[in-house]
Amino acid sequence: MEVLHRNGSDLPKVTIRLPWRVRFSLRGLMVVTAVVAIGTYWFVVRPTAIANRFVAAIAKTDYKTAKSLMVDDEILSTGSESNALVDRTYAEVLPRAWEDVWRGQRQIILQFACHEDKEGAHVEWTEDYELIADPYGIKRNTFFRFDSTRFRTPPPDESGEK
Repeated sequence: MEVLHRNGSDLPKVTIRLPWRVRFSLRGLMVVTAVVAIGTYWFVVRPTAIANRFVAAIAKTDYKTAKSLMVDDEILSTGSESNALVDRTYAEVLPRAWEDVWRGQRQIILQFACHEDKEGAHVEWTEDYELIADPYGIKRNTFFRFDSTRFRTPPPDESGEK
């Protein structure tokens, strides 16, 4: 028997046969859907929600709520170790990267701007912390950078003369 197609060509009919018939149940499909939904919540939605709550608490200067979101240790400014005053506290959730998705986390930057007036000198510095929000709460990044830049008024003489 010859089969002609619309364009007049004579193409053979190809049939692919699988060794078994693919079968699924509605119960199995519902279980897989539930597991995927729970995984998406746990690894994507929950870290983002915790990070956003932390940043909102810092923005409102609600340090009690921010501290309650921390897992193990708390972030203390070096200004708390001396008579320095914290002028500004700033927190920001960094944009999500694929690495964050695979690890189930969100990265947060926390910054303290401090100053201290001591012995006639005015010293200002900032402290930056990298935090990680995971499904359990917020903790310090194990590879965090601690940047501390100090400014003096008046600035020191940089001409090299002694």
